[in-house]
Amino acid sequence: MASTSRVHNALNRAYKKAEHVPIDLEQNPWVFFSDHHRGVRDEADDFQRCEKSYLAALQYYEESGYNLGLLGDVEELWENSAREVIQQYPKVLKAEKKFHERNALVRIWGNHDDYWREKPIFQAYFSKFFPKMKVHEALVLECRTRGEHLGNVVLLHGHQGSLSSERFATISRFFVRYLWRWFQKVSGFKLSTPAKNLQLKSKTDLEMYHWMVQKPKHVLLCGHTHQPVFMSDTFIDRIKTELKKDISDDERVKWEMELAKHADQQTPLNSGGGFLPCYFNTGCCSFSDGDITGIEIFQGKIRLVKWTSFSVQAKVLLERDIESVFRQCTGKSNP
Repeated sequence: MASTSRVHNALNRAYKKAEHVPIDLEQNPWVFFSDHHRGVRDEADDFQRCEKSYLAALQYYEESGYNLGLLGDVEELWENSAREVIQQYPKVLKAEKKFHERNALVRIWGNHDDYWREKPIFQAYFSKFFPKMKVHEALVLECRTRGEHLGNVVLLHGHQGSLSSERFATISRFFVRYLWRWFQKVSGFKLSTPAKNLQLKSKTDLEMYHWMVQKPKHVLLCGHTHQPVFMSDTFIDRIKTELKKDISDDERVKWEMELAKHADQQTPLNSGGGFLPCYFNTGCCSFSDGDITGIEIFQGKIRLVKWTSFSVQAKVLLERDIESVFRQCTGKSNP
């Protein structure tokens, strides 16, 4: 209980300080990515295998006039120095710069790139690419269509309130950069964070959901766990829902194979059903197969999408009218 209270208090602080940005759902398309964890192209760099997918996505979204939202942990600064990372990814930074040049880029800082909470520090490294840009802890998008306010999308990273990410962040950074990075290279083990640990992943997703469910006509869009969530359902939730249906034997075998494939990578959030559709998670840009996932808001729709290194356009995994999502987000807490 104490842990949940700490997380919710930290989320409330971030929400109260957040700037509000009005957007027109019919005119302003958005795409959101998170958790790139760009490193220095060594064995611990989780982004390098996804770079091609990400560049393909940015080219499409820039040419299509999208706004780009980056929701934290873009650079891996627990393991590397900022200067090292910036030197390794000039193509990516130039692609993101195109969005900034037309005032179509926002950034949220996460626990692994929280240096950017201070604008002078961010500008000291990135003034060449993103002059005068501020990195936020949280933003609130006020969504409107036909002059009517439908609801708010809250943007943040999702680490708020965790001990390793906030109270002991300095110790965590020291451990990861000077001890864990070497051990990871030798052993291949991964750091036990919500992104890597199923129990922590499930706990974090539930804390995010139960914080947001109390706010009427609000949805939360974040990252941190590296697990895509759409309308408070993970991919595992979706598979279990399909298996409950009256489907053919071939379909059942297909979904059972998918469940076995992802059982050690993802965890259910809403398998019992009944959750309000107020929680969305981008997934990440550091999957081991080189794919990336993100969330689009486009022409009144909200979509979970995937890009591969061969993509010329996003594969839409799930889609819903965002107006109907806001209508279902009543602010009534449920078990």
